[in-house]
Amino acid sequence: MTFNGSWADTDIDITGTLGNRQQASTPSYDISNRLKVIKRFGEKHMITFNSTNQWLYKPQNLWVDLDNTADNGTVSRYGSDVRQHAFFTDERASYGFIMGKVIATVEGGVAAFIRHLESGITGDVVLPDIDAENDFSTNYLRVFAQPKLELNLRRINFNLTVPLNYYSYFFGGALKNRNEVFVSPNLSIQWKPNARHTVNIAASARRTPASLGNILRGDILADYRTFNAGIDDYYAFTGQTVQGRWEWRDTRVGWFGTLFLEQSWNQMKYGTAQTIIGDYVINSYRSEPSKSESSSIFGRVQKSLDALSSTISFNAGYRRGSSSVFSQGNPIDRKTGSLSLSTIADMKFLSWLNGTYGFSFARNTLDLSDMPSNRIDSYSHNFSLSATPGKWVFRVYGNHNRNRIERHVYENVLSIAGFIRYHINSRFQLQLNAQNLLDKRRIVNRSFSELGSVESTSYRRGRQFLVTLRIIK
Repeated sequence: MTFNGSWADTDIDITGTLGNRQQASTPSYDISNRLKVIKRFGEKHMITFNSTNQWLYKPQNLWVDLDNTADNGTVSRYGSDVRQHAFFTDERASYGFIMGKVIATVEGGVAAFIRHLESGITGDVVLPDIDAENDFSTNYLRVFAQPKLELNLRRINFNLTVPLNYYSYFFGGALKNRNEVFVSPNLSIQWKPNARHTVNIAASARRTPASLGNILRGDILADYRTFNAGIDDYYAFTGQTVQGRWEWRDTRVGWFGTLFLEQSWNQMKYGTAQTIIGDYVINSYRSEPSKSESSSIFGRVQKSLDALSSTISFNAGYRRGSSSVFSQGNPIDRKTGSLSLSTIADMKFLSWLNGTYGFSFARNTLDLSDMPSNRIDSYSHNFSLSATPGKWVFRVYGNHNRNRIERHVYENVLSIAGFIRYHINSRFQLQLNAQNLLDKRRIVNRSFSELGSVESTSYRRGRQFLVTLRIIK
């Protein structure tokens, strides 16, 4: 049995058109146990039993002090309390046997989830169409079976998995109780024409249950100006995915290569929506059929330089996606794209001296209907140098980031850190750590949100030094 607990308090000052202070308390408690038993019968039969039980409790809150000095010289105070507890159990057993070149397994069992949510928004916030209370349960009982067949031939393997799930939902008055059946077949093929090449192809069609965390009867405060509202019914969604992966290697000369491609489609009976009321944003869901699709391609080439005891690799990736969202009640076509290029070199100069260097470039784009395209570029240099002469260990590392904040405006951040360690003997080590040697405290980042971009400024501690003595038993 395991117990995990965490407690985090956050205090944030935000300036701008809505200057404010946010205070958040986010404790989390988790108790769980896991059991696994394996029993073999001869050489061709095996039964496995797995048991998982988990209890979770999250009493969390967020309070905002909003400065209205520019309007009437007052301070508004409002907040949200969220109390959530849940219990999850999963009991399953699997049986497998071998028949010639066919390996067959069947896994089945029962799972249950019980969750209760209470929340409330109080204070000096006045907005129309805000439901400030949540008090309901979302529970399910799941019975499932997953047959799997694996056929192993000389150079090609076939895997077919057909998960079958029956859900019985109890929503505690939030929604009507209902029963659902989900079938999600998955077929994968691996082909090895020779020792250098491996090709993997996979295809799946799925019908997936909606996340119970999206079901809300009222609204929840996300930050000083954002409220999240849930869906008004239980909506499952369907999707299809096709993947391909090719791996190539020539160990004799030290060449390695990988190419990965993926295409996916999703169909939903609801879409995301965003409504702006004055200075506030309400994120919600809308009962409206919607679709999304995405494409991904990733490649890597790596070369070992045995004469220099070094390796160098090149990576490239591109991802694009499209979906539809609603803003102020109007549909908006949303298209995103991301391009990444990077190279990493791991070099060994001497038996006691080695280093690494990496460079990466990333470009993210966002297109909304007929509006002009937006993009964010970022560049990063990462380096390290390590030396181990005798009983000493020296290491210095750092990075230089250059992020595009707006057109012709970039934010540059150079960070350097390191440590020195001395091995007194086999039991004692003395170490000096140094962080943020250049005393760079301000960091500005820009990223895309659902329908726009967000610029954030964060601050970190200045120069830090720490001396430690380590004793090894």
